[in-house]
Amino acid sequence: MNSLWIRSVLCALGAAAAFAQQPPAGGKAAPPPGKYTCGVFLSGRYTFTQYVTLSAGAYESSVAGTGTYHYDAATSRLLFDTGKFEPLFGSYEPTPNYPLFRLSNRTDMKESDYTRSWRSQVCSGKY
Repeated sequence: MNSLWIRSVLCALGAAAAFAQQPPAGGKAAPPPGKYTCGVFLSGRYTFTQYVTLSAGAYESSVAGTGTYHYDAATSRLLFDTGKFEPLFGSYEPTPNYPLFRLSNRTDMKESDYTRSWRSQVCSGKY
């Protein structure tokens, strides 16, 4: 086979794979599945609260059991549909090095980012 043809096919496949991995327009890609360590900062000290494991459309908390969620790419939020997390939402705020979301009460959705930040649990995919 022609090596130029092979290179063009490989380039096309690479571009298609890169395009498929890009987040939806207007938002970030969903948080990757895995175990997240959650906690709060009290008087400048980190206090562990729970582990949350995310999988495709489902979550499991070490203290609150299981349920389902969906990810809204437009707002970068995890919206919990069932289980004890139903009155909560997660703001997905990944860093360059690891995934991170803030777990907050839905009544705080209308509050400022600053207020939500100090009222929320921080859940990190790096532990």
